[in-house]
Amino acid sequence: MHVKSWHVTALELSILLFSAGRDRLPYPLQHSLPNSDEGATREELATAKRRIEKQLSRELEEAALCLLEPEKYAQSVSFVRDGESAKKQRAIAAARGAHAGVAVQEPGASESHGGDVVLRLVPRAAAAQYVVASLPDTPAGLSRSVTGHTTVAKAAETLMPQRHPTHSDGVTAEMLFSRRRTATGEVIVGSGPTYSTRVNETDTALSWIDVDGDGRYLVRATGNSDCLSVLPADGARLTREIRRCLA
Repeated sequence: MHVKSWHVTALELSILLFSAGRDRLPYPLQHSLPNSDEGATREELATAKRRIEKQLSRELEEAALCLLEPEKYAQSVSFVRDGESAKKQRAIAAARGAHAGVAVQEPGASESHGGDVVLRLVPRAAAAQYVVASLPDTPAGLSRSVTGHTTVAKAAETLMPQRHPTHSDGVTAEMLFSRRRTATGEVIVGSGPTYSTRVNETDTALSWIDVDGDGRYLVRATGNSDCLSVLPADGARLTREIRRCLA
């Protein structure tokens, strides 16, 4: 199938899903909905309704159905450094049958608000690559895979040392987590409704960090609840991890 895409406002998407009985956008997408106190004016609602009605098609309805009733989903939330602040980026891939609806939301005016949304209807096997494409294009980290205690993930960031990391055995998880990050995020893969922020025991969490001057690392739990592994990972590897979980 050919990939279909629509550029809509968060309000337009909320109206589309609201008409199908959903009272909120699928997590992690964010917007004030029509029935909320912070919602749009009547004129804004009418305009948004007209715009989304003009775009209605079988493909758009299929993409919306994927978001509403997925078999499996991948929810992505990331924070990308922008000067001294960070922008929150959101995306979700919701797979149903042979297709998937993928919604990528631009950063909004604040962390609690999202911007416009690009909604796509794609083959299920391609959903993971669109989620990863919404992240910064960062190469795999330079250091080897390491293991460390979960407490190191909470280490405070510091400025990047002058000496760039190498493949030497001296690099530790503590060193990687103490370095300045340009971005960080998490992808939660699960099944069922997409409106909940609660992580279930059966969900798979894929965390990642982009280290300044170095590259991207995948951070995941090991069989030992007190330990985690930190592995260099480029976009291709992260795509494979998400695709495997969505299959």
